[in-house]
Amino acid sequence: MKRKGLILLGAIALVCIVTVLAAQPQAWAGTPVPRIAVYDQAVTGGNNVLATDLSMARQSTVRIQVGITDGQADSVVGVQLDDGSGTNLDFDLNSGTALTNGDLFTFQILVPRGWTMNVRVITTTRVTVVVQELHEGL
Repeated sequence: MKRKGLILLGAIALVCIVTVLAAQPQAWAGTPVPRIAVYDQAVTGGNNVLATDLSMARQSTVRIQVGITDGQADSVVGVQLDDGSGTNLDFDLNSGTALTNGDLFTFQILVPRGWTMNVRVITTTRVTVVVQELHEGL
């Protein structure tokens, strides 16, 4: 009888562990989610690269890869964030230093849930942009 009780207790503990592990948010933890990519797109200086702003359904780290097409004008690249109030917040990437054409740059920024973001160039050029989202928790 004592052995059956221990086996039953062990089975209950195993079910509890499996239930707890299954409830963890494993699918999103650091998994890159492709959001958008534009390749060798002509962009007029001072304008957004993406046709529409990206909206964040949850707080996310956003990875932005940017390349100025080889032989094109170097440009300062930045992000434009909006907290939903309609006020755009502009921030330069790379400390405001122009990205060199022919090179690839990668940046990561935190975008809060409910905010939107876009990528901007300061100088008219051709650019490739790939955006991935890394979800943080729920």
